[in-house]
Amino acid sequence: MAAHTKSIVDLGLEGIPIDIECHLSNGLPTVTIVGLAGKALDESKERLRVAIGSSGANFPRKRIIINLAPADLPKDAVSLGLGIAVAILKADSQITSKLDESIFIGELGLDGNVRPVRGIIGKLLSATCQSATAIYVLKENETQAALTGLHTIYPVASLQELINHLAGTVPIQPLEPSDITTQISASSSIDMSEIHQQDAAKRALIIAAAGGHNVLMSGPPGTGKS
Repeated sequence: MAAHTKSIVDLGLEGIPIDIECHLSNGLPTVTIVGLAGKALDESKERLRVAIGSSGANFPRKRIIINLAPADLPKDAVSLGLGIAVAILKADSQITSKLDESIFIGELGLDGNVRPVRGIIGKLLSATCQSATAIYVLKENETQAALTGLHTIYPVASLQELINHLAGTVPIQPLEPSDITTQISASSSIDMSEIHQQDAAKRALIIAAAGGHNVLMSGPPGTGKS
């Protein structure tokens, strides 16, 4: 049996669509991930086994091969975990829904819960170019996801909740786009002297402002960009 799902990984400022292909065959029960998967993804094999079992599903006792396409693009994103789990269950006929136009973004924990991932807004904006009819993201990311204005985003808290939704037993309601607007008072001002440390960043901003240049601050949450 074979099945495939879709996900998104970051490449610089762009989101790259990833096809997750899963093939099951008779033989010694093993899980092999190919397609330039990084260390984090390679370690996810045992996590997937436990997460699927914790979600009330059966992990197939077969030879499982996961291919991540395009094969020449290095992938070390744990956000592919949810899509891989769904592909395995789809190949084993435990999920029978049509998933060709669905995108899955999320990291799986051992208990089957979905964990947040970085750069969710960029991934969602890239997903709009893939003609996706349903995009599944972590429930904790729903506030950010609602800002994209998309009507096809479904917040998921756990793999079991997603399985029930795809089976049609307990449907998940799509997110309502957020209409929150941020208003900044015209009298408000920012004094850079109030910002402690970050001397290199402040100097870069001063030079950019003096010369009329653009500035891009890049880095994971917590590095001091704000």
